[in-house]
Amino acid sequence: MISVTFVGAGPGDPGLLTVRAADVIGAADVVLFDEGVPASVVARASAAAVERCVKNFAQLRTAGASRDD
Repeated sequence: MISVTFVGAGPGDPGLLTVRAADVIGAADVVLFDEGVPASVVARASAAAVERCVKNFAQLRTAGASRDD
């Protein structure tokens, strides 16, 4: 079964990440993140996890792209 969890971890203080969010990131097989997410948050992913930056989704939205593009 595939499970998807969204974690809010924007450009704010990485120290404010919840324990649950840190646990989810650490257990994930794949971590997709926006370029605004601090490297210290992405570093919580396991060494085996696939990490991919999806660039700046907010910027894509304002440029006229949609989630379906």
